[in-house]
Amino acid sequence: LCADTIDNDLSKAYLSSVEKELNEKRRVLLIIVTKSGTTTETIINGALFLDCLKKHKPSLYHEDVVIITDAGSPLEKIAVREKFS
Repeated sequence: LCADTIDNDLSKAYLSSVEKELNEKRRVLLIIVTKSGTTTETIINGALFLDCLKKHKPSLYHEDVVIITDAGSPLEKIAVREKFS
């Protein structure tokens, strides 16, 4: 999936799909990509999917998150703090 919009219906469908995979004990890798680390759609979608991962893997969610962003961006600071890849 590539969640590149904040369309409510599409976001719900994507989240439902990810939720299904996690309920079936499949691994889901969340990759968040934003050059600036401040793109609204990326931050919103990242937070939604991150909450979903946290619900299913409360102590290990950070192992399934990869952040691609510019050095020094706000998102990089979060990635370092949360120990994301």
